[in-house]
Amino acid sequence: MFPFIFLSLQSNFLPIMKIKEIVSALERFAPLPLQDGFDNAGLQVGLTEAEATGALLCLDVTEAVVDEAIALGYNLVISHHPLILKVINPSQARIMWNAAY
Repeated sequence: MFPFIFLSLQSNFLPIMKIKEIVSALERFAPLPLQDGFDNAGLQVGLTEAEATGALLCLDVTEAVVDEAIALGYNLVISHHPLILKVINPSQARIMWNAAY
């Protein structure tokens, strides 16, 4: 078993929601202006107009968490710790992308 908390939002009884609606609900609960200066809260990667197919809730985004989300067909991972801790500028993102591929 992977060391993360699993929250299944996939159900025949839940309405179809766009990722932006889920992000908005989370930001109403935990407003972005209340974050500490070192935090990088909010949506970091993704398409806000996509319909959520399910979500995993975790402490840290790891390869195992991403693999589990993919295996379940979920397209949303909600984590306590940000995927990217520091805000990066576009040129830094380009360098990271090129290094990964």
